Amino acid sequence: MKKTGKIIIGLAALALVAAVVYPRVMEGIRTRNMASVEGEKKVAVETVLVEQGSIATTVELIGTIAADKTVNVIPTIPAKVSKLQVKVGDEVEAGDPLFSLYTDDLDTQITQAGIGISSAAASREQAQVALKNAQASVESARLAYELALSNYRMGVEKYENGQANLARYRTLYEEGIISKADLEQMELNASTETLVLLEKQLAQAEQGMKQANIAVENAQATIKQADAGYRQATTSYSSAQDNRGDMFFTAPIRGFVVSVGIEEEQLATNAQPAVVLADIDKVVIRTEVSESLVNKVAQGQQVQIRIASLEGEEIFGTVTTINPVADSRTLLFPVTIEILNQDHKVKPGMFATVLVDTEKREDTLVVPAQSVVQRNQESYVFVVERTGEGGEETATVRKAVVATGLAQGGKVEILSGLEAGLEIVVKGVGLIDEDTLIDPVRGDAS
Repeated sequence: MKKTGKIIIGLAALALVAAVVYPRVMEGIRTRNMASVEGEKKVAVETVLVEQGSIATTVELIGTIAADKTVNVIPTIPAKVSKLQVKVGDEVEAGDPLFSLYTDDLDTQITQAGIGISSAAASREQAQVALKNAQASVESARLAYELALSNYRMGVEKYENGQANLARYRTLYEEGIISKADLEQMELNASTETLVLLEKQLAQAEQGMKQANIAVENAQATIKQADAGYRQATTSYSSAQDNRGDMFFTAPIRGFVVSVGIEEEQLATNAQPAVVLADIDKVVIRTEVSESLVNKVAQGQQVQIRIASLEGEEIFGTVTTINPVADSRTLLFPVTIEILNQDHKVKPGMFATVLVDTEKREDTLVVPAQSVVQRNQESYVFVVERTGEGGEETATVRKAVVATGLAQGGKVEILSGLEAGLEIVVKGVGLIDEDTLIDPVRGDAS
């Protein structure tokens, strides 16, 4: 009896376990069967939403980095280098000393020029004294001439009076009216000897005045020569002083020393730069574009720069110049791009690839390029259509014929056929067709 009771209890326990476990087991089997069936019917795809964005057509240009500003420091006067204060690679500020030259020859020139100034000044002073004396002589000669001229005029007047009255005076003398002394005076006045003497005196006075004027002119000429000598000596002195100042060379700009062509105690000449400085706070790329691109690049346009040795660095530049005339040899148009380079990572001589947007669209529909199928001269995408709700939801696709525009960087512009917000297939497009049942997973449109 006890054994029978135990059997009944065991059967009851088994029944209870079966009642609890069986439904769960069956549900698991049903779920696996449904998944198996659905796996056969659905195609797993990745989808994205159509969004508004921007897209550009980009071309690559090749160029070499160069310093924005390079300055050659060249001696103007050949001389030996007394001190060299920089080496290649040094960074200098404007005004920092670079090198100096010996000034011995110029010091001698300055001394000689100073002596020349003193000598010319003394000559000029002597000439001025001579001029004053000559001017005084001119005044004396002028007074003497005026006196001789006055005497001559009086003599002429007396002569003419004597000639006119001599016969009458003789008659008066014979008649006893005038004395013999009066007659002799009249005969003297009418004589040419007195007039000739006065003419000689006038000529001598005139000659004296001419000589005095010549002396003034000579003195003035001497002063001009002395002035010219003084100016020449002063110019020589100033030039020697300036040249001496030019024997000490400082940096005209802030930058780096990129070349040194002199050595201490060796002769430096103007045949080659003694020191070359480069300012690389800004660097430039000089490249060229074809006729088809020159009107698609704009001055002030920002461009992206890629440099192999600086991989991963985001470098941008600005188009500063576009030559409107093509190079006669290459038939390409020179373009200059400027890069701000405060950290000096970009070095002159590096090769660079310039990415230039030649055509850009803003606020346009953009989709991943892999979502667009091109077949039989037709472009289309698969638009996802969902039906049902919750666990009963199904998803299929339909073809949407589209017109495409710009394509760049894995993206394509859609001109027509889609609208923002639609869900399209981006991965798995080769496995589906119109009305294919899909298992969509939302991806990232970027």
